[in-house]
Amino acid sequence: MTALTEYELKPADVEFLLTVKDIEQNPNDYDNTEPGKSVANVSVLREETSLTKSQVAYRARDGENGRGFASDDMGILRVHPPTVESGSFGPRSVELTDKGRKVVSEVEAERSSPSAGSGSVSDPRIDELEQEISELSSNLENISQSIAEIEQSQMGAIDTDVADRLTAALRLFPRHQFVLSEILGVDMDTLAEADDLDSVDKDELRQEVLMTLSADAESDVTESGADDPEDILD
Repeated sequence: MTALTEYELKPADVEFLLTVKDIEQNPNDYDNTEPGKSVANVSVLREETSLTKSQVAYRARDGENGRGFASDDMGILRVHPPTVESGSFGPRSVELTDKGRKVVSEVEAERSSPSAGSGSVSDPRIDELEQEISELSSNLENISQSIAEIEQSQMGAIDTDVADRLTAALRLFPRHQFVLSEILGVDMDTLAEADDLDSVDKDELRQEVLMTLSADAESDVTESGADDPEDILD
């Protein structure tokens, strides 16, 4: 069994791991290799591979939401969390373990073996199929990543901005209801059971609110001895 089959490495996995190795061996050949605990951080990996942001993050993450390269699973990579750089968080970074360097060396040997360069493998149709499989695999990973983010979000399949606005609206809703029912005297139960309000309904509701305010103002006038109810409303 080869390393490719043993670890079920896909083309995107191989590209990712080979790039990590090259960055570690030649850090001066790459930009953005200083932040973090390892030179192979997600920023430079996104720039130097054909992988998407989600694909890089998926492989540079430990735990059940990652590809499984971390030391607590396959043991190929050591994952370093973001570090604080100049008052802000730097990128997550990874480095190959001893086992990881061995696996990558085996992959490189397999790719350069005579059987890997035989005429049957270089057949145009096979190359085309491999590319299609790689693209389908990438699309599937992106979909899986999106589903995982949706499952982890309290708001479901909406972006962060919409979720923040919904949270703010929900936070203000009890105050709005208190103002309508306790201050303006609106019957919230009746309003909740009503269909969409037309112009007549709105006029009736407006009159009810004005009558409530007027009644409260007259009551305050009586209690305070003021001459003009508008003094209370003002």
